[in-house]
Amino acid sequence: MEALLEKTRNYQKHPTMSDDERDEQFGTPVPVTRRASLPPRQRAAVASRPAPKATTTNDAPLYNNTAEAPDTERLQNEPQESPALVPPRTRRNRAIQAYAPPRRYPWKALILGTSIPVVVYTVLFLILTGWMLLTNTLTYGPTPTSYAQATINGEPSVVQVSNINGAIYVTILQAQHNGSIKASTYLGPALDPSAWNGNLRGIVATVEVAKGQQNPTITIHLTGTIGYFHLLFARPTLTFSLMPDKQSGYKVVQS
Repeated sequence: MEALLEKTRNYQKHPTMSDDERDEQFGTPVPVTRRASLPPRQRAAVASRPAPKATTTNDAPLYNNTAEAPDTERLQNEPQESPALVPPRTRRNRAIQAYAPPRRYPWKALILGTSIPVVVYTVLFLILTGWMLLTNTLTYGPTPTSYAQATINGEPSVVQVSNINGAIYVTILQAQHNGSIKASTYLGPALDPSAWNGNLRGIVATVEVAKGQQNPTITIHLTGTIGYFHLLFARPTLTFSLMPDKQSGYKVVQS
């Protein structure tokens, strides 16, 4: 056993000697170390390497430099890529890798969410304003005026209410026995433009006369136009009355 170890050490000290010289000097050939089998990828890497140039002498080793010989241990220690860790390049995987999620802008959604209700509200306001202006003009005329028939002091009368430049005038027309017409005009209360959406000329006045009285009470109802900033297009209203007094006339009383 010691002799064999000695021969192996001599073989390692003289790697350039031929096989015949080793047999002649040491007597027993050194056992050949077998290479371990390599994975297919490493075998392909070794096969693809260019072959080193051999020396001219027959007894010289195939590789002049021992570093040029394939290092089996280095190849064996190289990390092997597991095919299970590398996903196959399918069409779906390429589509997922090429897909980039779009950038989201919260302020755009906020502007869009608030602008749509405003636009709808504005369009609806304009439609209602135009419709009310048309119907009031056809019903009450360019100068809003309404009429009511009544009997006052036993005489047939006509009560006329008009909106002239934002002022409400109540005129009582009474037929006299001699065929003449007696007109009595009363001015309604002063109106604040801010309470009527800034549009006093658009106020419509209607008249209501109480029945069963010799000098009936005359009630005037005022209705303004819609406002943009009023919830659900609420319209301002006001009511005042003409109450009979002791001189067979009337006085204006605001309700």
